[in-house]
Amino acid sequence: MYLGRIVERAGAVSLFRDPLHPYTRGLLRSIPKIDARERERLKSIEGVVPLPLDLPPRCGFCDRCDSAIAGLCECRDVPMVEVHPGHAVRCFLFPQCVEALDRGPGR
Repeated sequence: MYLGRIVERAGAVSLFRDPLHPYTRGLLRSIPKIDARERERLKSIEGVVPLPLDLPPRCGFCDRCDSAIAGLCECRDVPMVEVHPGHAVRCFLFPQCVEALDRGPGR
C-alpha cells in the first residue's frame, strides 16, 4: 500500500520473487541482508511522501518514482490490473494498465 491505496496484490512468494510496482521494489531493496559480509548502507526511496489529504486522481508514487512516465503517471488515476494470474498491480509501466484506461470504466 502507498498513500492508503493498494499498489500491488500477490501471494507472498510471488511478491518477493517478482515485485512489479516500483514502490514494492524499493521497499524490498531497503531490507537489510543478514548474510552481508560488510556493513552496507541501506537503499532508500528518494523524495518525500505527500500528505494524503485531497490527493489528485493520479499515481501517488509518481513524484518519487524513477520510472514515472511523463504526461501519464502525474495526470491519470491508475487502474489495478492482473498482470499474471493472482498478481495485480497499479502501474502504467504495464501495458495492461494503459489498456484498461483506454477501455474506460465498465468496459
